[in-house]
Amino acid sequence: MVNMFLQALAGLDLMESVPKAALWFVVLGGLVGAFMLIYTTITPHSEFKMIREGNDAAALSLCGAFLGFILPLAVTVRQSNSVLTLTVEALFALAIQIIAFFVISAILRGKREQLEKGNVAAGRLFGTMFLGAGILNAAYLISG
Repeated sequence: MVNMFLQALAGLDLMESVPKAALWFVVLGGLVGAFMLIYTTITPHSEFKMIREGNDAAALSLCGAFLGFILPLAVTVRQSNSVLTLTVEALFALAIQIIAFFVISAILRGKREQLEKGNVAAGRLFGTMFLGAGILNAAYLISG
């Protein structure tokens, strides 16, 4: 077992892979931060304020949108060697989540009020729908 591990390490060029991994993590962190800033800015309610106040419904909804954004990025990281491709796919994933927000808000009227009341069932539903949009986006990336 130890021998297999040492053989695997010998095949790695750490001088090349560590800076690349660091670059990808910085880029991914920036993309995730940009998503959270843009997404929470376009929503008519203050998710972070509600979450600080203990609102589980807001947390569930935001977590679903966050995961719906992250899944396509994970697929892109796995399939691409280009930071540019990652950035383009991140913009697409952001657009999908924003579209999902507006479509879900139009279909399920009163989203804001339900989250502000702390309706956990509604938060779970909204979060699951946002996650579903991200899963479909990731599936498209895998098949394409």
